[in-house]
Amino acid sequence: MQIDWLELSATGSKATAELASLILIEAGSPGVEETQNGRLRAFLKPAEKASLEKLKHRLSLIGWTVKIRPFRDKNWLEEWKRFVKPVRIKPLFICQSLTRAHIPPGYIPVEIEPSMAFGTGTHPSTRLALKAMVWLFSSAQKENPSVLDVGTGSGILAICAKKLGAHRVVATDIDELALRVARKNARKNKTPLRITAKPLPQIRGSFSLVVANIIKDVLLSLSEGLVCRTKKGGHLVLSGLLREDVEEIVRGFSSLSVSPVRRFALKEWVAVVMKKP
Repeated sequence: MQIDWLELSATGSKATAELASLILIEAGSPGVEETQNGRLRAFLKPAEKASLEKLKHRLSLIGWTVKIRPFRDKNWLEEWKRFVKPVRIKPLFICQSLTRAHIPPGYIPVEIEPSMAFGTGTHPSTRLALKAMVWLFSSAQKENPSVLDVGTGSGILAICAKKLGAHRVVATDIDELALRVARKNARKNKTPLRITAKPLPQIRGSFSLVVANIIKDVLLSLSEGLVCRTKKGGHLVLSGLLREDVEEIVRGFSSLSVSPVRRFALKEWVAVVMKKP
């Protein structure tokens, strides 16, 4: 029997699910599905044993285990795209194809390539970051803001910021694959962004809105830089947090003289909006 794909079922902590998804995509999976029980389902073309062992090792470093079995389906990539449904966070309508989608009246279309599953808008942490951004833009707290998106991934937050009216948007990520995906998505959406591999300490200037959808430990390690890049009177949106992470994040950032102003929650995930005086 010809093996067209290998099916991977990965299990680990929800706090590192997006990082595990990124590792699977970097290994060659066209997408990653998060199942109802919290597992990650991905597919790879058959690879050498050494490549699979390297993948297992990378996942084990963040506490994830993976089971692999043969899967025969020549049309899997098209089947995968059926999993990715449009996301509505008014006024944003995030979909995989503007040519096939019916854009509801009053919505702003955003096209994100579904084969790059990290940052398609479906994960709760991404949805919460988007809700927080929409609230800041629509509540007149941000008029034509400048935005910094740290750990941009697919570029979805930066692209949405531009579509919501930001006059200047900078997106940064240390991962080359993420940068390529972000640039591709920015071109699709005709949104002029500055997308850079520079780490946070090398980003110049300050921004009226800084967004970071990253796991708790990374947010804490970047806290001084995130606050430093935020203008006086500006806001921080911190997402990628589990409920049990929130108080530690609030304490850590409050010690740097920023204050929480609102929380957004979905299931076990939370995003915190903080303001710099």
